[in-house]
Amino acid sequence: MFRKLKRPNVLTVMRIVLIVPLCLVFHSQQVGALWASLGLLAMMGLTDLLDGYFARRYNVAHREGELMDSMADGFVRLSVFLLLLADGLVPLWMVLLVMWRDLVSWSLRFMDLARGNDQVHKRISGKINGLIQSVAIGGILIALLWAASVSHPINLMVVQLFMLSAVLTAVWSTVDLLYTHKQAVKTFLRR
Repeated sequence: MFRKLKRPNVLTVMRIVLIVPLCLVFHSQQVGALWASLGLLAMMGLTDLLDGYFARRYNVAHREGELMDSMADGFVRLSVFLLLLADGLVPLWMVLLVMWRDLVSWSLRFMDLARGNDQVHKRISGKINGLIQSVAIGGILIALLWAASVSHPINLMVVQLFMLSAVLTAVWSTVDLLYTHKQAVKTFLRR
């Protein structure tokens, strides 16, 4: 086990693999399913913290691992938002705006790689976006859990307010990314 901790990418892949059981157990109106979903999300959050910690501790951080970590985070959030969409709890336009932010971010990173720039340019807006989206997901699941545990219909306004916070930070982060990488975008558009 200790040897595997020297390979933080194992933890990143574990986070992606845990999406499958999350999708299988999630049900917005069943208490047990919501507890299981929260437990799986907590495990995913722990792998997210640990993969970065072990990469730094054992000095094995690399560009591919950072990209995969970012993609794993995006896959987790997108999966949860799609589950909420499938249950009719959030509108499609909100999910699309959140998803587009990650697609823009990944596209810009791959453009950097294509130009030979392997430096990761992490923005504070991206960190805040990830934090707000994680808090929104947790808040939504706790609101769903409370409603299911007292056999009360979920207040969609609460769910959508949490989601709106995720959308607003996603839009802000997208604009920040595009502004920061405006030269790369201009070069791309000229070709």
